[in-house]
Amino acid sequence: MDMGKTHKNPDRRVVGRTHKHYWTETDQSDWAYEPADITAPSNRPTEVWRQFCQEAGISHNGIMHPP
Repeated sequence: MDMGKTHKNPDRRVVGRTHKHYWTETDQSDWAYEPADITAPSNRPTEVWRQFCQEAGISHNGIMHPP
């Protein structure tokens, strides 16, 4: 998961400021996509983290403080 900077895929398509990378044997983590259910803007990282955890099925019991 990356926030705050766009990403260019190997096909030259630009992916938005909040995006996730996925792994392939051939390209490793060169490819990224914008997850539809992570809608918080990158300038609200605590909300992005909450949505990321929900999307990934992760239970975070700690406190994330804004950077």
